[in-house]
Order: sequence, then C-alpha cells, then structure tokens
Amino acid sequence: MHMIASIINDDEKFRNILRGLNQDFHNKVVTTQEIETYISTKSGINFQYLFDQYLRTNKVPVLEYQFKNGVLNYRYVNCNQDFTMPVKTNLTKDNWLRPTVSWQSLKSENQDTAAELKIDINFYITLLKVD
Repeated sequence: MHMIASIINDDEKFRNILRGLNQDFHNKVVTTQEIETYISTKSGINFQYLFDQYLRTNKVPVLEYQFKNGVLNYRYVNCNQDFTMPVKTNLTKDNWLRPTVSWQSLKSENQDTAAELKIDINFYITLLKVD
C-alpha cells in the first residue's frame, strides 16, 4: 500500500480511495480482481504490473544500476517482463526513475549523487550496483 500511495503521489486521492474501499465494499465478499480494478480506476493509474509482481510471484524486483562516465544505466531484473514501476530516488530533479527490464540511461549532472543512488524506503525492491 505504501508503494501505491507513493506512486499516486496525492495524499487526498489515496485517502479517498481507502475510504471508498471501505464504503463501497463494506460487509461484502470481494475478489482480488475487484480491489485491483477499484484502485486502478479510482487512481487513474494502471497498477496491473504491480499487482502481478507482488501478489502473484514471490520475487522481489532488483534495480540494477551502474554509473559510468557521467551516465547512470539502470534496469529491473528478477521480475515479470512487464514490470515498469516508477521509483522515487535521490537522483533526478523530480525524484523519479522509470525503470523497465531493459537498460535505460540517464545523464547525471552530479556524479557523486549518481554513485550513491538511494531508493525511497516505501518501495519494496532491492538495489544492486553492478560493474
């Protein structure tokens, strides 16, 4: 739930989703799919990749990264092929990276910061620096 709240990045909207879940599904038996659809619809964000990864596998995604010549290269491993969860970091101006399973590159203005990549604690992933 912390990851979903962080990705939504709007406390009011997230609070309304939680209250709406309680109100709309109070005293009802619901399916996982109903809850997933509700959260994605109300947030306006398709969280299918997140639910598929964290509810249907036991693999913890790994964000591999390397820093070479002022460029940060990064990708997800140990995850579903469609896993595309954005992640908050200390690295970019807007604090977000949008990794996929393919290597991506980002030119860094501050080499020291990129060498010490940090992930927001609300994201359940492993960070691995590779050579």
